[in-house]
Amino acid sequence: MEICIYRDKTVCAYDITNINYALNYELKKELKIAGARGELFCPECGKEVILKVNDPEKRIPHFAHKNLYDKCPYSNNDIKESEEHKRGKMLLYNYFKEKYPEIDPKINYRFDNGRRTDLFIQFENGDKL
Repeated sequence: MEICIYRDKTVCAYDITNINYALNYELKKELKIAGARGELFCPECGKEVILKVNDPEKRIPHFAHKNLYDKCPYSNNDIKESEEHKRGKMLLYNYFKEKYPEIDPKINYRFDNGRRTDLFIQFENGDKL
């Protein structure tokens, strides 16, 4: 999963890299420590997660449940995505964050009707993408 809850805020694993795959080592260290301390939580089931990141060019940074046997919608096979799909989401996320620093792009945004979108952006003028 690309997002988790940390200190009552949604955090995206894609914030650990930029569009050129350069790592933000300070954020990586902070989230690794927070995960070890049990401070990162799944937004779906509320159970503990940890950050997984090594080489972002080979495998996209993400969060994983600490206990692999936890039942959660994110563990469902319907939600599994290819690395290429995740890479595309990460590139778009980072592009929009750089181009429009005033916006807050949302990954796997859930609408009121329960449907999800890979990337959701609402601009200051109210336009939605």
